[in-house]
Amino acid sequence: MRHSVFLFIIAFSSLFFKQDGSVFKPGQVWKDTDGNPINAHSAGLMYDNGTYYWYGEIKSGNSWLVEYTGWECYRVNVGGVSCYSSKDLYHWKNEGVALAPVTADSTSDIHTSKVIERPKVIYNETTKKYVMWMHIDSEDYKYARAGVATSDKPQGPYTYLGSLRPNGQMSRDQTLFREMETPTSPCLTAGTNSTSKIRGMYGCSCILRMTR
Repeated sequence: MRHSVFLFIIAFSSLFFKQDGSVFKPGQVWKDTDGNPINAHSAGLMYDNGTYYWYGEIKSGNSWLVEYTGWECYRVNVGGVSCYSSKDLYHWKNEGVALAPVTADSTSDIHTSKVIERPKVIYNETTKKYVMWMHIDSEDYKYARAGVATSDKPQGPYTYLGSLRPNGQMSRDQTLFREMETPTSPCLTAGTNSTSKIRGMYGCSCILRMTR
């Protein structure tokens, strides 16, 4: 039975044992099966048909400060979303770029000058598509939208469909949770990150006020 599990990397980064008895330790460089450092930041995991898939932001190049924001807003050109696969949560194969950025059209949500963060993927049993949700934003973080892309395969490539503000609310940091007997419910933040909003796919929603 196909099912999905979504975790932040911190949830499984304590110790994972290899068959030869060695371990991965937090703080050390984690390399893929080709010997290259894993490049999948702000990640989300999906378990599908016996394989774990790790999706994350591709980060490379020099960073710069967006000075007009008035806060420490450092940016780097968008590299897209990467995908890695594993059978044991230790050995990760680089599956390539799952969602590629747009380089020519500067008005595109996924242009290299924009923000693509926290990608999460879930399988839609109705459409038979893999659906990627992500935080889409402008360089000053005022756009604040949820982006959606789909693919026929878990590793992609994904086709970007567009972005929205669910219920008219800002959307930034987000994750996904699926009840096996109910519709998928994206969980995302709103209200300049001071409010958490759980948005159900079929109109059920709940707002949780956060205190700092």
